[in-house]
Amino acid sequence: MLGHKEAALTPAELTMKTTQLLWSTSLAATVVLGLCAPSLADVPLCSSSPVQLDAGGRLQMLGFGESLQDPYKSGNRLYLFDKESRLWLTANSPYARFFTQLALGGEDQVLAPNPGVALTLLDM
Repeated sequence: MLGHKEAALTPAELTMKTTQLLWSTSLAATVVLGLCAPSLADVPLCSSSPVQLDAGGRLQMLGFGESLQDPYKSGNRLYLFDKESRLWLTANSPYARFFTQLALGGEDQVLAPNPGVALTLLDM
């Protein structure tokens, strides 16, 4: 429109718009990188001729963020939870094969029906 002037942004509004742009760009980049991440196989630790030892793992994180109006400290908060962590070792030799897997944290508990209550970090 002719003759219409837009009001200049105050420093607080400019900071808020910059923060929103940063958060949305970071979220989009995380989603794109997460979808494009290659799947890696086990890493060989020892590879002598008769014996082979490999290590592998899996990590699944879940998080959410929020932006609050807090006059005393930064209002941007990010909560990150470990949903599943696994570490495994595989060994092959001419005499035996070996596989072990460790659950390191974040696993949901399976409880008996009485009392049947298991609170996890996701219930926050």
